[in-house]
Amino acid sequence: LGVCYANKAQLLRDEGHPDKSLALYEKAQAQHTISGDTLNSGKAHLLVGNVQCGDGNAEVGFQSFKKAMAAFIEVKNPMWMARTT
Repeated sequence: LGVCYANKAQLLRDEGHPDKSLALYEKAQAQHTISGDTLNSGKAHLLVGNVQCGDGNAEVGFQSFKKAMAAFIEVKNPMWMARTT
């Protein structure tokens, strides 16, 4: 379910609706947390950071990138870590 929320959030972001996109990413994040899916949780943080930075909120976006990096380190996934550096 979290992946579905994230996919819809990405579509909304692409359509120019950052606030609606962030709301769905929050739902995706909650689902990933409940299921213990750390990799997709990190992906959600990464995408949230992209939306936040694109919306002119770089400091908050940077915090999301840091959360993404922590998740990718936890699951030892270098491919996704490279996307946050």
